[in-house]
Amino acid sequence: MAYQNLLSESSMITRTQSAELEKAIRAVLPSETAKLIDLAEQMFDDYKQGLIQHNEARNLIGIIQNKAEEAQIIDRDCAPVAIFSPVSYIPPGITLLKAYLKLNGFRPLVLELDGHNIRQMAGQIYPKAVVSLTLFHHIDKLAKLQSCFKDAGLDVIAGGVPFIYQHQNKDRLSFCYFPESLRELICKLSEDLPNED
Repeated sequence: MAYQNLLSESSMITRTQSAELEKAIRAVLPSETAKLIDLAEQMFDDYKQGLIQHNEARNLIGIIQNKAEEAQIIDRDCAPVAIFSPVSYIPPGITLLKAYLKLNGFRPLVLELDGHNIRQMAGQIYPKAVVSLTLFHHIDKLAKLQSCFKDAGLDVIAGGVPFIYQHQNKDRLSFCYFPESLRELICKLSEDLPNED
């Protein structure tokens, strides 16, 4: 019985956290881009720490995506940033990533993770590509494409579920950079940009 009470309390905490975050996100005005960026980062961090359930995260990501479409953004002067995904649909994590990159002035472009797309888009996209993996077996697929990314002159920034739950999976992809946060991702992408005064 004590275990059930503990689970109930834990569930109540996550629902409260999610409700507070949803209220804050919905209150963001189109001119408050920095505030929306901070809330997106908080939502992602809370999800990684288990403070927000998966279905609650999906709901919050949808709200963030809608707010990003309305936000007043200053676009960066650079080629589109490719987000490669091993699945043919757009999972919630990539939806969040797209909205977050857009809020930070990048133009995200979602592509299926395969050699043909990598070769075809080389030279047309930003020199740092983002790869978001949703399942553990996608690690092997990405590993097999290492030479393809290298030949295309693309550095790989990777993340996703397999690395959140098992950090040692990063060891299998030594050619990739793994940011610890969304903010670190933006810093890594910004390294190749001219100084913005």
